Amino acid sequence: MNLKNIKAFTLIELFVSITILFIIVWTVYIPYSHYQNKLLLKQWTKEISQNIIEARNMSINWVNSLSWNLSIWLYLNSEDLNNEYIKYYSYPHFFTWSQIKVNETSDIKLIKSKSLPYGVTINKINWKSKYLFYFDSITWEGKYIYWDSLWNKNIFTWSLINIEVSFKNSSSQSLQKIINYYTKSNIIDYN
Repeated sequence: MNLKNIKAFTLIELFVSITILFIIVWTVYIPYSHYQNKLLLKQWTKEISQNIIEARNMSINWVNSLSWNLSIWLYLNSEDLNNEYIKYYSYPHFFTWSQIKVNETSDIKLIKSKSLPYGVTINKINWKSKYLFYFDSITWEGKYIYWDSLWNKNIFTWSLINIEVSFKNSSSQSLQKIINYYTKSNIIDYN
């Protein structure tokens, strides 16, 4: 058997082929991963917007088993980095905003909680990290409450609430979204 007649790739040709293949795979993966992250962010921007509308509608239409109207508050917290969530609480309609605390009591019940998927973060809500959308079941009015760094409760009185959402706190414009909630008309707009 003559070894000179055997045709095969040399080691250098094999390394060049593998390198070219690696470059092709890498250039395809990066845009695909970026597109996936943008799509996830867009989906959850819409989901957060729908949660605000759902909380308001629940306060207007929802009744518990004792047929009392229950007011609803939607709590958003962007400070807890391990478990970002959106929580729905119900409370009797005779509660005022000054009686509401961040934790559950015998009169305030957790209805449901949604965790944001890995990577999607609520950065700020009008420059604050803890925010409460308070929807009264009798008057159908909304009040918007935030806590400062010393846990003092304040009512937000402007007619526009901005919710900044991003993917992994990205500074890239393509991985950031802003939800605009107009409190007077209950209209939500997001880009």
